[in-house]
Amino acid sequence: MWCNQIFSLIKDEVVQNIVVCDNFEIANQLARFHYGDDAIAIDTTHFPISIGNMYVDGKFYKEDRETLVERNPTADEEVAIAKARVEELESQVATLNIAFAEVLGV
Repeated sequence: MWCNQIFSLIKDEVVQNIVVCDNFEIANQLARFHYGDDAIAIDTTHFPISIGNMYVDGKFYKEDRETLVERNPTADEEVAIAKARVEELESQVATLNIAFAEVLGV
């Protein structure tokens, strides 16, 4: 299976560019080639970031350095969240059905 990732090329804590690549090492080499030996590539496939965002202490921020950019869940994580919500709702419906039955004397 072929799978591409989205990498941010970072120099001096600033996202300089965003590229699609299938290999971290190639993305890292691209970062160094274009922005110098201290530039790095970070896998940002699950982050809704833009050029100019900040990468500080392992976290992404908007340009203001205060607004944290949250990671988007993967498809598998979204399914797990949805399943948990369905189970919770089913439990609440069952509880309500018992309460209604007691009120109605059924």
